[in-house]
Amino acid sequence: MNRPTILITTKEAKAIRSLKRLAKNWPKSLSLFSWSGTLCVMKRNSNDIDAMITRIEGIANDGGDPQSFPDGDGMWIDTDAQIEWPNP
Repeated sequence: MNRPTILITTKEAKAIRSLKRLAKNWPKSLSLFSWSGTLCVMKRNSNDIDAMITRIEGIANDGGDPQSFPDGDGMWIDTDAQIEWPNP
């Protein structure tokens, strides 16, 4: 099957690198989760209950698990896409 190439813009590549840098320093005490399409930060409180700390607006996200194969139902994500990155 001949799949189309996904072209990553310089701006998109910078955003991805920024997230990777953030992940290296992200505190293990905090978690991210998606709540109705809003990215949220969570931390476990002293009663061992997860508490929402804040919402992060402006980053599209989805908390559902995609379908592994296209079957007409739900979302399907190509996990083996041909991606062309910009030259650094």
